[in-house]
Amino acid sequence: MPPADLTLSSVVERLAPGIGIDLLTGRDSPAGPPVILDSGDPQAVDAHPIVLAVGVTGEDEQLHLLDRLARARLAAVVLRRPVSPPVVAAAESMGIAVLAAGPELPWGGLYTALLGAVAADDPAGDLFALANAVAAGAGAASTIEDPHGRLLAYSDLGHRIDPPRRQNILGRRVPEEWQRRLRDAGVFHRIRRSAQAVSVTGFDVHGYRRRLAIAVRAGDEMLGSIWVVEGDEPLGQEARRILESAAGNVALHLLRRRAEPDPERRRRVEAVTRLLDGMSQDASGLGLSAPVTVIALGAGTGDAPADAALARRIADLVALSGSAYRRTVVSVALGVRAYALVAATRSRACALAGEFAGAAGRAFGLPVRAGVGPTAPALTGVAASRADADLVLDVAGRNAPAVVRVEDVRATLTLHRLRGLAEQHPGLRLGLLDGLVEQDAARGTAWLPTLRAYLEAFGDVPAAAARVNVHPNTFRYRLRRITERFRLDLADPDVRLVAALELRLLPGEPG
Repeated sequence: MPPADLTLSSVVERLAPGIGIDLLTGRDSPAGPPVILDSGDPQAVDAHPIVLAVGVTGEDEQLHLLDRLARARLAAVVLRRPVSPPVVAAAESMGIAVLAAGPELPWGGLYTALLGAVAADDPAGDLFALANAVAAGAGAASTIEDPHGRLLAYSDLGHRIDPPRRQNILGRRVPEEWQRRLRDAGVFHRIRRSAQAVSVTGFDVHGYRRRLAIAVRAGDEMLGSIWVVEGDEPLGQEARRILESAAGNVALHLLRRRAEPDPERRRRVEAVTRLLDGMSQDASGLGLSAPVTVIALGAGTGDAPADAALARRIADLVALSGSAYRRTVVSVALGVRAYALVAATRSRACALAGEFAGAAGRAFGLPVRAGVGPTAPALTGVAASRADADLVLDVAGRNAPAVVRVEDVRATLTLHRLRGLAEQHPGLRLGLLDGLVEQDAARGTAWLPTLRAYLEAFGDVPAAAARVNVHPNTFRYRLRRITERFRLDLADPDVRLVAALELRLLPGEPG
């Protein structure tokens, strides 16, 4: 069961990068297990379930669904993008949290990912829930095993199984005979070498049924494997996608299981986590006092299990490196990042960020970057400092230094926030430039590049003309046509400001 104080924002943070779920409303809403929407009225079979609105598309259907959810007192729903502003507004008025999912992952994969994120605090029970989620999505019985063939979890949804699978469950491990067969056939070697699901066939044994298997990894380390046994229906491409989307979630839970802390350390981790999440300002027992600066550290390889494993190691290293400052530095790993809370002057906090990033990079052989949030004058500002430290890492370019402070990327952060605001209110993206966008798209004109060059050159026509490789007189003609045809008074500073912002909010623009 998920903890009583688990929120939707925490669930979204636990999801692996690339899952593609954004929380549009209800950041602090309580979270429960995901459920698939059925054809009847939703029923609250669990506390605070997250309803996956499979097949509900279009604004009218989504508004109708929100009304059904409100009557059933269900307060969280996953909708496919796009989610229109009227739907978001209706959800907010009804007190319903909306999570927007992209098209990249099938519903089965989203269910598996959410189930793993919701149940992350109960590793043992969670593995069985994940095994059931894999089985439900793939339509076949599943098992989760460690690298030595020991059974960690299995599905119990009534799918058809074969004799080897039955022996596996009864003996709580893959029988020696089958381990030898799989080893001799090179199956284990193929699973270890492949990033995709591997088909396991070709065994002349009565009742044997085809399998799919995939390795569960954290970087180069194999943590285990997931297997599904073909049932009444052939294992198809959807089963492969389910396995491949589940592997990262299983890896994260195996890593959590391995690193279960002692009670005192668990208490400290929970206290620091609640500070970072803004759910508490109680720092008793941590030796931490304001002002506090939050430092986010990560390698950002894009491999979620590997990044999560590295984050734990970085947090441990920070605890060791900061032992001389043990009354002013505490650390914790959350998801794919490590966080250090530093009670020191601003300059000292930035210096420590450099020390932590450098030590981690040398120790683990990967470039580790530190994002330094603003210094919070009171413990109530820790969550905001953490949010900005995360954003600093999110927007820092590949060529950014090892330590990036919030003040170093203030303009980029503002644009990032404006982009997020424009996601919720698409009307902010266009207005002054509608006509220019339409004509450039329909007729191949160059109004937008001309305007962009003019604004970026601060009105210096020769410099702007050079940017777009035209003669200054040609550029002046284009500029005159823009101001006359599209009624853009570029002498007005407000018009210039809004035009520049709209240009930066266009799809594909940096920032």
